[in-house]
Amino acid sequence: MTAFPIDNVRELFPALKRTYNGMSAVYLDGPGGSQVVKTAIEAMVTYMSNGGANLHGQFPSSRETEDHIAQARRIVADLVGAEEDEVAFGQNSTSLAFSISRALSKQWQEEDEIVVT
Repeated sequence: MTAFPIDNVRELFPALKRTYNGMSAVYLDGPGGSQVVKTAIEAMVTYMSNGGANLHGQFPSSRETEDHIAQARRIVADLVGAEEDEVAFGQNSTSLAFSISRALSKQWQEEDEIVVT
């Protein structure tokens, strides 16, 4: 059996190179965010450097933004085995969970059972 290449994975995350008082920094990520892989950082810099824009505009940057979102939705759907229209992006996981719970709770009845995983 081959060992998991943890050192290779760590190299993908620039923040893991940070030190504090001469020691490697430790990140105990929580709902406020997590460390970002270098390729994602580079993609964000490229997008922002080329003039990202609001959606639904007639500007090239608006259309490019919509194309990026559509491509990301396709990739995530493929990754998790979902349909593209089942993928939602939002400000963060916590906000999305609250939105989903509010939407679902409108249909809940007394005696309904809720299963949380």
